[in-house]
Amino acid sequence: MAKDYSNKGSKISKATIDDATHKAIGQIIRCVADVENLLTFYFMSLTNTNESQALAILGVMNIGAKIEKCAALAVLKGEKYKVAHDTTFNQTWRDFLFLRNVLAHSRLLGMTHEGALAFLVAKDPLSNIGNAGLYNVACYSPKGIRQWVPIGLQFPPAMRRNLQLQPWLETSPRRELGPHPKAPKKRPSKKAKQPPPQS
Repeated sequence: MAKDYSNKGSKISKATIDDATHKAIGQIIRCVADVENLLTFYFMSLTNTNESQALAILGVMNIGAKIEKCAALAVLKGEKYKVAHDTTFNQTWRDFLFLRNVLAHSRLLGMTHEGALAFLVAKDPLSNIGNAGLYNVACYSPKGIRQWVPIGLQFPPAMRRNLQLQPWLETSPRRELGPHPKAPKKRPSKKAKQPPPQS
């Protein structure tokens, strides 16, 4: 699904997003979150570190920076690792990540006359002339957004398979969630008073 650049403008009307498209947007955002989680284990496999060390090194890097760091490490590891990396994070992945960033971070302007959802990606503050301005707008039809979902759902399993992450995933401890230390203590339940026995 290559990008297409419009050679004409469009009037923007109020957008209404149906439930199926809302669900698709959520699935796309969740999918990238799953990939970002797997990137920690990918980094572990490239550096032979444990999960705590990997999280400390990667810190609050955005997903693009994490992928770039892993790409550099894959090159250092050898051709096999570089090919696996490039196969996984290909142009389709980059287009999918761009879509996710648009959906997660951009402002919805409305709907074009062709029925596409228009998202404000960036505005050039130096280009304002009166009421005119230069806007970078990404447009996706609701159907087009929904069509990306099955493509996106393939990325997490492709990462586990191409980058051989399963052994590293098994090193992650499965923790149980306990009560928060500041949570109020449970009070013992009061037993209901039994009526006196009747003779």
